[in-house]
Amino acid sequence: MSQSNENLRRDLSGLQMAAIAVGVIAALGAGYGWTQDKEQFWHAYLYAFFFWLAPTTGSLGLYMLHQLTGGRWGAALRRPLEAAMRMLPLMALFFIPVIVHMASYYPWAVPGAAEHDELLAHKAGWLNPSFFIVRAALYFAVWILLAGVMQRVSARRDTGDYAAAGIARSTSGPGFLLFALTLSFAVFDWAMSLEPHWFSTMYGAIFLVGGGLETMCMCILFGAWLRKRAPFTQVFTSERFHDLGTLSFAMVLLWAYTNFSQYLIIWSGNLNEETPWVHLRTSESWRTLALGLVVLHFALPFFLLLFRKHKQHAQILAGIAGLLVCMRFLDLYWYIGPAFSPEFKMHWLDLAVPLAMGGFWIALFLRAFKSKPFVSEQDLELSGSLQHAHH
Repeated sequence: MSQSNENLRRDLSGLQMAAIAVGVIAALGAGYGWTQDKEQFWHAYLYAFFFWLAPTTGSLGLYMLHQLTGGRWGAALRRPLEAAMRMLPLMALFFIPVIVHMASYYPWAVPGAAEHDELLAHKAGWLNPSFFIVRAALYFAVWILLAGVMQRVSARRDTGDYAAAGIARSTSGPGFLLFALTLSFAVFDWAMSLEPHWFSTMYGAIFLVGGGLETMCMCILFGAWLRKRAPFTQVFTSERFHDLGTLSFAMVLLWAYTNFSQYLIIWSGNLNEETPWVHLRTSESWRTLALGLVVLHFALPFFLLLFRKHKQHAQILAGIAGLLVCMRFLDLYWYIGPAFSPEFKMHWLDLAVPLAMGGFWIALFLRAFKSKPFVSEQDLELSGSLQHAHH
């Protein structure tokens, strides 16, 4: 087992070096782009931040959800989810430039903006720079605290303290509720307030589900890579991939449901303060992207995931997961991009900056993943997974 662990660590180190190389090259390109067009760079930076925040917070949400519901799927993902949770301080660090350049993102943060806009003046008690920063610090503090609790409980389980499972379950109930509320408010603050005249009560739920789906798909991609390497050959079986595929199918449906519900509410209400948001995103410039999301983020994955053989076949499922990760980025672009430009015009920086941020995120994720034992025999759920695999 120790030899197989060393082989896996060597493979992970190679992957880590590749991620660092991509991150450095993309960062150099992004740095050049910053000298050419600072405004475009900061727009791309916000897309990148939201894209990589999703698997970081999503891992915490899925981890707590598994503590409440159980199931072998969560046992297989335990270590990847724990490693991704440990990226929360990194995302807090990545958020500092957003705070520094707040006025270039948010109309309400421009000095004197509320004096000339009655609606912004009405919302000034909530949408003001000082309170914005305090809330952001609170959100990250809550997430890091919850992640810390889950990590400590996990460490106790590794030593054979089976009572820790009960602690994790009792903490995850109120913890998941607090997580969902803070993430929803964070999305209201950081994304919805880009267009402060518009609002949607479904907005937080849409990002919550989208982030969970992106996290699950990234876990599938990582699991497909791990499945050929001991000791994970016994963990990522066709049954586990079937479980992950079924959960992804449910999340694709939930993503479609929350998005359609928002559209239906706005369409049926037909209010002047709500319809411009949808009208812009379905205008001629953005319509192709909107239709592409319907087809490639919902219809095609929905059809492919109906088949059991697709969910059990690691490579096919990884292909579907890869498609969904790409579409998740375009989904974020569709939500955020029109706040900066009424015309759909993707810039090369919109890819370079996420690649730069992602390269460093993945490198640190792999470092965190290597720092813990890969498979713990003391973990009852994971041991059950191994026994099931032997049968």
